[in-house]
Amino acid sequence: MHKCIICSRIIFLVLFLPSFWLTIIAQTSDYLWPTDASTAMTSSFCEFRPRHYHAAIDIKTWNRTGYRIFAIQDGYIMRVRVSAFGYGKAVYLKLKDGNIVVYAHLQRFMPALETYVDKIRQSQEQYSVDLHLTPNQFPIRKGQVLGYTGRTGIGVPHLHFEIRNPQSKPINPLQFYSDKITDTISPQLYELALIPQEYSTLINFIQDTLFVNLQLRSNVTLLDTIQISGKVGLALKSWDRANGATNLFSFYRANMWIDDSLVYSVQYDLFSYANTELIELDKNFSLWRKQIGIFHNFYRYPDNRLPHYLNTPDGGGFLDTKELRDGIHHLKIKLFDFWNNPAELDFYFRSGKPAQLSYDLNKIVDNNLFLRIQSTKKLANIAIFKTKNPDSWSAIPLSDKPAVLDYKENFYYSFSIPVDTSSNDEYMIQGTDSTGMHTFPLFIYPEESSSRQINNQGFSVRKREFKRNWISLVADVYQNNPTTFLNGLKRQINNLFWFPRGSHDYQLNIPIQEIISNPDLLKSVMGPSIDDLKFCDGSKDFTLYSQDSLYAARFKPNSLYNQSIVYTSLLDTAAEMYAVRPPYRRVGNIYDLQPFDEPIKDGVQVSLEAPDFYHNLKGLGLYYWDFKKGWLFIPSQIDSSISKFSATVTSLEKFTLIQDTIPPIIASLQQAPGAHISSQSGKISFTLKDEMSGIQREYQIVVRVNGQWHLFDYDPEEDTISLTLSNQEMSQAQLQIEAVDNVGNRTRQNFVIN
Repeated sequence: MHKCIICSRIIFLVLFLPSFWLTIIAQTSDYLWPTDASTAMTSSFCEFRPRHYHAAIDIKTWNRTGYRIFAIQDGYIMRVRVSAFGYGKAVYLKLKDGNIVVYAHLQRFMPALETYVDKIRQSQEQYSVDLHLTPNQFPIRKGQVLGYTGRTGIGVPHLHFEIRNPQSKPINPLQFYSDKITDTISPQLYELALIPQEYSTLINFIQDTLFVNLQLRSNVTLLDTIQISGKVGLALKSWDRANGATNLFSFYRANMWIDDSLVYSVQYDLFSYANTELIELDKNFSLWRKQIGIFHNFYRYPDNRLPHYLNTPDGGGFLDTKELRDGIHHLKIKLFDFWNNPAELDFYFRSGKPAQLSYDLNKIVDNNLFLRIQSTKKLANIAIFKTKNPDSWSAIPLSDKPAVLDYKENFYYSFSIPVDTSSNDEYMIQGTDSTGMHTFPLFIYPEESSSRQINNQGFSVRKREFKRNWISLVADVYQNNPTTFLNGLKRQINNLFWFPRGSHDYQLNIPIQEIISNPDLLKSVMGPSIDDLKFCDGSKDFTLYSQDSLYAARFKPNSLYNQSIVYTSLLDTAAEMYAVRPPYRRVGNIYDLQPFDEPIKDGVQVSLEAPDFYHNLKGLGLYYWDFKKGWLFIPSQIDSSISKFSATVTSLEKFTLIQDTIPPIIASLQQAPGAHISSQSGKISFTLKDEMSGIQREYQIVVRVNGQWHLFDYDPEEDTISLTLSNQEMSQAQLQIEAVDNVGNRTRQNFVIN
């Protein structure tokens, strides 16, 4: 990863009101604002969430609960849900215009609805319900109180306010409320990423993502011209704010131009739940998985069917030197929040393929080094540098203009430079073509230099990296003429792409198809640390296996969006990072499925079998590694006869089996188990904790009062259970709480209420 110098400038823009804005204004008068909590947002529409879009705006409730929520138009309650997870308590209001409004994370519903829902929950002895209602059961008038804000489900106290169209597709609620929220603040540009897309792509002569710090400005111009060769994708990290709030939001719409031609557009007005997982193509999944941040891709994957991109074609937005003329191009990105506050980034890039240099004459005569350089392009000029230290180069002027020979589409340049044969000087030659594109540097030691001979002849790979559909090798090439050696290697390996990184330091990129078709090359590239490697091209079903045959990962043709290398290996089980603390214990090996930053389309089936001597072990489960939370449980299908666990996963992870024999722990916040509990309000609370496998469903908890199933509230984020008792129950009652964790460990606690 490398950096680029930037400067910022303030640009005064004259903005014209677009036609869509007039439509928005016309729509704002009919709907009522949904709550008396505030008119401030904490999250915007279509923000990134893991594997889905945020389908609403979140409205600030000041970290408190109990604010009223209102019907924004006449309609009826069509659906109501109760869960300890996700949306928590949620009410769905069907409006007279056909749209649907979802109010989520509520503390409670309006009294009549609360009574109706609780009666059904009690009769069915179920915590979670999903009830669909008829129009005449709960007709609603505009402005009627539907319930109260809360913190049920996921997150801190707030109101999740979602509007869906009659086809149940989420639409941007801000189109109805542009006059309710004050926002005069432009989005801020945080960081730009230029990402190689092919094995022969180079950015500033390096095959790595170029990151440019944009310093949280709203208008930025890059000073440096960026050199691009091959296919490149741009991704941008940005933030938006609104007046009077510290929360960070996503932008609303954006455009990108190359030389005044619009090549990419995006605007977030609606989406479908049927393809919300495609957010992993809309945002840069790889950079997010690497903890670099949430970047928006300013290009469109061919598999991306989302409706946001207006007239952007499949595959649009990429910078590709095959489609651009050689030379300098101007790129501009403009993005806007919903209130049309703009931010702008522009810079210049040079497109073209750098020429390779080689030499066939390197001879010292009378303290002059005579060279003949071969170039694949005609050069406008040649620069020569020398050094004793690779970090400090000094230029050497050419006394005479090089002699030029044009022969069979190659260009030969002959010249001489004075040399000190007793020194350890190394020379670097670099040319420039007519468009200003530099050649690759050519590093030379004078062949007759008595003090600097290459004695350690050879080729040594010191770094190996698996990319999406190629393998990158960084190698030390100890040859008097590395160019000749590497060109010879290229004749043995089809489509090998190599380029110099420094003196005797070269990078070699090999398409995976070439490696798969060459068993000897595949074996040498994989090395001893990789158990199995395959190329997923979407044409067939295949399975990766571990060396111990206890682990397998099955890929179907639609498992991935992209053609990609996939591989598995064993991790060091002694590594402190992956340790499992007593009384829990890991069983067997840790299996690493890569690449972890590749987005998954339809899932990968992972199966893991316990070693023979661990078969039928109580409390065994399948887990994956989360770098923040540690080992997390995966619900699995179990073949108990061989202790085999199988699950379909939507990300490539590190997997293992862990034994958990510790039941959940239940404790009263008032007294110890078995003791008498009293409460003047009738509300009592308990902690419920399970440290390893956890509790993932509400039905794993049962509360009984005097032997009868009883309503309760469960907050999995706070690890608490609470229930409200009637006056009669408070006078004298036997309370029992039972919980079972995800691997079957069960606990039961009894309390006396008086």
